[in-house]
Amino acid sequence: MTLFDRMASFVDRFREKGVSVALSPNISKTFNQTKTEIMDFMADVNPDYPLDMIPILSKLALINPDFNQSLKRTIFLMNVGFDWELEGASQTVIDAARREIDDWFDTHPGITNKLIRQTAITGVISAEAVPSFELDSIETVQLIPVSKVRFRKEKIEGKNGLVRYRFAPHQILENGSLLPLNPEIYTYEALETEEDNPYGIPPAIAAIRSMFTQARGMENVEKSTKKWGLLGFLSVILSKFRPDPGTDLKNISRLQKEYLRNAAKDIEKAVESGLLVGSDGTKIDHHAITSEKSSGLRDVMQIIEEQLSSGMDTDLFILGRPTSVTETYAKVSSKLFLMKGENLRHPTKRFLEKTMTLHLRMRGFRFTRLKANWKTGRSLNPEEDALARKTNEEAENIRTQRLISLYNEGVIDLDMLAGLHGYEKAAGTRDSKNALGAILRLSGIDPLSQEGKRLVNTYEHLFKRNERGSENDPQDDFETTDENRDNLIEFRQKLEKKNDTRTDVAPIRGRKH
Repeated sequence: MTLFDRMASFVDRFREKGVSVALSPNISKTFNQTKTEIMDFMADVNPDYPLDMIPILSKLALINPDFNQSLKRTIFLMNVGFDWELEGASQTVIDAARREIDDWFDTHPGITNKLIRQTAITGVISAEAVPSFELDSIETVQLIPVSKVRFRKEKIEGKNGLVRYRFAPHQILENGSLLPLNPEIYTYEALETEEDNPYGIPPAIAAIRSMFTQARGMENVEKSTKKWGLLGFLSVILSKFRPDPGTDLKNISRLQKEYLRNAAKDIEKAVESGLLVGSDGTKIDHHAITSEKSSGLRDVMQIIEEQLSSGMDTDLFILGRPTSVTETYAKVSSKLFLMKGENLRHPTKRFLEKTMTLHLRMRGFRFTRLKANWKTGRSLNPEEDALARKTNEEAENIRTQRLISLYNEGVIDLDMLAGLHGYEKAAGTRDSKNALGAILRLSGIDPLSQEGKRLVNTYEHLFKRNERGSENDPQDDFETTDENRDNLIEFRQKLEKKNDTRTDVAPIRGRKH
């Protein structure tokens, strides 16, 4: 029974009993209900450009030669591989983690290229790390289509009563519903966005019009390649049409048009074959489009390519068109292209750091932080880059000598000197209070007691004076005893034996940030 049959049966039952039925709409909604619906509708955040343009850009990246070439060169130059650094782990754990990372990338070939390509086309990295069913590893990486991602404003209420909003990403499913994306495993990172709008801006969106103009121009070129008048047009003057005697005057005009139309078809075939013949009275002239005052087809196509190059933010020199380009301009153009690529690949680095951190933790590795560094890429100007490195090294040596002189003069201490060189602290020159406290506890002395504090302060003060060369200074500005000095000597011997350290090592040494 269909729905209409059920409704008819329902009404008939009431008619038999003589009962009238009034069908009315639902009860009117309250103001709060209406307000809630409006607020829910306004929670949807829309981009400032049609998201339908993103699939078009993806297809243009396949069929447009200039766009395709720009993408390939970007991926080729930017994907130089990673060096992985683990902090807060032993060397054994670090080596095992690096092998685990290498094995994961071996089972996911081309993942870095895919991420860079997605970012170069859409201006966004939209990817999700998919855990295994056993939750013991990251099984794969799924690229979420950028055109299928929508943002909604979600209210976040704090414990103190304050309220703020965040842009929450959702994926549009086939049935039109929105699926919330888990921020722990999903990443949406844009290169550029509009003000107060989370949607990324495709880098080549300004070149779409030029791409279509270029496509139409190439269609005309393809049609013209079969014709003799590629760089101009033909003017054919045929002999005068002579109708047969007795022809009706009303049909002369129609017969003349048929005569010209048939002649045009014959001439077109003759032009394609490279041979053109005519009878007496036929005049054929070729009129060139190009001249000294007109740019011609090549110049028109070059203008289109220049607009396309500007829209993609890729110089024509990078695309292999070094017309009237000086060596200096070529170097500047190459540098700008590499700098743009370094900015473009940054979201890929951050996503892989996040994914590999989650993968290693699921595999049972314990560490503080995982950091990825791009390897040194191939230089476009090796000689100049080598000279720049040499200059930077000389400048760094001068800076180091200046800082060491400040340390010798007592302006800065040893830890500050190490910090200015990128180290967390100086190592091998003094023992920390934590180490001294451990020795005190082993000796049965409470580090927080009055005696323990006096021993720690006495040792540190004495060692600082030894660092400054004031060991022979007869004036002591602190109170000490022979027993304390004996304890300090014993503490130093224990610490050097425990840590296998010596006090005469190089001052700048330690763990980098």
